Amino acid sequence: MHRGPGRAERACLGLFLLFSLGLYVWAAHYRLDALDEGYFISASWRVLAGDLPYRDFSTPYTPAFFYLNASCSESAGWTCSPCAARSSSPGWGCCC
Repeated sequence: MHRGPGRAERACLGLFLLFSLGLYVWAAHYRLDALDEGYFISASWRVLAGDLPYRDFSTPYTPAFFYLNASCSESAGWTCSPCAARSSSPGWGCCC
């Protein structure tokens, strides 16, 4: 017979969530933006569509990251719509 999560599991989940919140606040203190995935998804989607960084769109990042994301997305079979790729909110900018 299966019972719900025990006290230890709830405590571990609570500690993990507390640690995650602390990490996010610490990163925000140093102006690290954890919600920047919309930009990376958009640029990776453009590379997957055939655009070239620095020629077809400007980026302050090196293009290897976008090529890596595009190849991983293609090999996993994920596709991104332009609407999802331009989104910058967590949960909206995901590929499915």
